[in-house]
Amino acid sequence: MHMANALKIEKLITVSIDDKYGEGVKKAITSASDKLGMEVLSSTSIGFDSLDDPLVKSGISSLFKKLEKDTAVVLATYDWQANTLIEMIRKSGQVNPIIVAGDSFASYPLKPNFKPVIKSDYTYNLFGSTQFLYDIGGKKFSEFRKGYLNKFEHEPNAYDVTAADAAIVAIEALRKVTAKKSTDGDKSIKDIRQAVRDQLASYSDYQNSVDGISGPVYFDQHGDPVQAVLIGQFAGGQLYSHPIQYYSTPQSQQQYETSRFNNKPHIDGQTFLETQVVYTGVNVKSVFDCDYEAKVCLLEFDLWFRHSGSFDARELDFVNSIDQIAIGKAVIKLNEGDLNYERYHVKGKFRLDYLSGKKANQHVVGIHYQHRFLSNDELLFVKGSGGQSNQALIQQHRQKMHLQLGDWRVAEQGEYVDTAVQQSIGMRKARTGSKDSSAFSRFNFNYKLERPGFSLLAVIPSSVLPWILGISALGLSFLVRGFFTNDFRTIKPWRFVLFAVLSILLLKSASEYILTNLFDVLDDYYLYRLNEFLAAMWWFFPVILLSMLIERYVWLPLEERTGRKIPNLVRWTIFFLLGVLAVFGVIAFVFGYQ
Repeated sequence: MHMANALKIEKLITVSIDDKYGEGVKKAITSASDKLGMEVLSSTSIGFDSLDDPLVKSGISSLFKKLEKDTAVVLATYDWQANTLIEMIRKSGQVNPIIVAGDSFASYPLKPNFKPVIKSDYTYNLFGSTQFLYDIGGKKFSEFRKGYLNKFEHEPNAYDVTAADAAIVAIEALRKVTAKKSTDGDKSIKDIRQAVRDQLASYSDYQNSVDGISGPVYFDQHGDPVQAVLIGQFAGGQLYSHPIQYYSTPQSQQQYETSRFNNKPHIDGQTFLETQVVYTGVNVKSVFDCDYEAKVCLLEFDLWFRHSGSFDARELDFVNSIDQIAIGKAVIKLNEGDLNYERYHVKGKFRLDYLSGKKANQHVVGIHYQHRFLSNDELLFVKGSGGQSNQALIQQHRQKMHLQLGDWRVAEQGEYVDTAVQQSIGMRKARTGSKDSSAFSRFNFNYKLERPGFSLLAVIPSSVLPWILGISALGLSFLVRGFFTNDFRTIKPWRFVLFAVLSILLLKSASEYILTNLFDVLDDYYLYRLNEFLAAMWWFFPVILLSMLIERYVWLPLEERTGRKIPNLVRWTIFFLLGVLAVFGVIAFVFGYQ
């Protein structure tokens, strides 16, 4: 499909490995070529170690040297054979399009910055079909990749992703069967196996799918997973998403929208829609005027796109903006062959924590956008530049950021693409298999903010926190009682040190107890008020301690030396001035009126 429509290939030859995989791919290509009007000029099969034979290698080299300029080469081999064949084609002086089938590079890491599997000189006009592409990966893949790197210390590949998806689907099916077993009573092993099989079969469309690493996982009527055959293009030795992809659509969607599927490519019972890939990214310039209680920040940033065909940035919907944002004219607009580069300057107020929800001691500054009208089977956002030279232009326009975040700091920066499913009200449906919902490709950029500082929960389990809170409160009450019942002249210095330590433990444990136990119970308004009260106490407890220290080590010794009593007016004036300083501190640093 991609070769005929996107690459405009009319003639091709195939070189395949002589096993079930190679023969299966060759058969599928021959069958599809007949239906799409492409001519297969020749098909060559090689053994697993045939390329070690000089005679075989010489014969294949002769075949490549005779290639006509408009003939593409399709390789259905494994990784090391594909590497060798690509090198042979390019060394023969041919620049014909080369398309490699899925297993040719699936064992290589997905991250675009891994060591090139092919010399950059050989990657011109080189394309590959694969089960998964790194730059299309969503948030779940980012989390999977992070955990994979921590454990195995190398990048995951397409096999790792599909294996993880299989495990996720199996575990989810077992979980649901186990939950039913607890309500339906004991069942035999045979019944449980049948229940697991039935549960797996119920994942039959987008609406009844399992959220996997690569996206929604479900099966067709033959029990095969419904997966897009993604096409990547090599640039600089790396594999990136091609600007045009083709997705098969479920029958359930076609029955609701028959008009959309008229005159669309149709192969082996599946209808394909052409999807435009738009490479995109965000360069943040400034973040300021953040109101964490109202969960609003003013953002200024550059937005850029690389695309082929028609794409109108004015039709973007910034889903977490406070007001409708109207994108003006492009600051920069360039044409590079079949692709266009556009950069826009955007400024507006955006909601915090839009997708992350309410989390303790954390905020997320995010920019989330999708197309208003084009669903995800018509337009797909992809992070990054697709490996093209305009990446240098993108880097050139990166400037120093101005972040006014108060007492918060950026703990993590991330960007990913996901699918936004929403109710269809006069909109097109897309890859959901439902007449009531639409799916849109959504790009997400975010800063995760955290408050710097020491946390008790970093060194103790949360179950110990109530004990620390109770013991510090009880110890502090006994200590304060002792201050007022005993002669101040007899109070030892360690008591004041203990007062300071218990005060810190009380305020710290109270604050973290609220975040861990009352965060989901209290309304945001009362939660902020309670946190403001505890923040104010960090100013007033030192006033109490400092007043007692002045009494013990200034006023009382001064009275003993002079034989005269210090007037209460002087004592209360000093206490009042310390209190005023604390109030000013609360106003400036707790309420933010600096």
